[in-house]
Amino acid sequence: MSKRIRVAILEASAEVHVAIAALLAAEPDVDVVRHARTAAELAGLYDAGVDVLIADLGALGRSDGELLQVLRSRCPHVRVVLITSGEDGEYRDAAARLPVDVWLPKTRLAGELLEVLRRIAT
Repeated sequence: MSKRIRVAILEASAEVHVAIAALLAAEPDVDVVRHARTAAELAGLYDAGVDVLIADLGALGRSDGELLQVLRSRCPHVRVVLITSGEDGEYRDAAARLPVDVWLPKTRLAGELLEVLRRIAT
């Protein structure tokens, strides 16, 4: 069996959070090791051995760039998938300004998230 992918989920919407967790729980090579609804709840992420952070743009709050910059400096190996509620230029531009590896609109999570995780976690 290949290496297990350790994932943290930062998602403000309980419904979306549960859906992502359920999708990942069905996969034998993925472990969700941290759940958070706000950036403040991610305390300890740096020591959790996380491979990938799935972060909702809305849950990052006003200090989105700051949290991700700290994450990049303390845990440069952690890959970041930024998820957004929309697909238009505003969201694409926000993703381009932030230190993330992949931007994925929530409408594409079910079809693309697992492939993205496996690709960037290797």
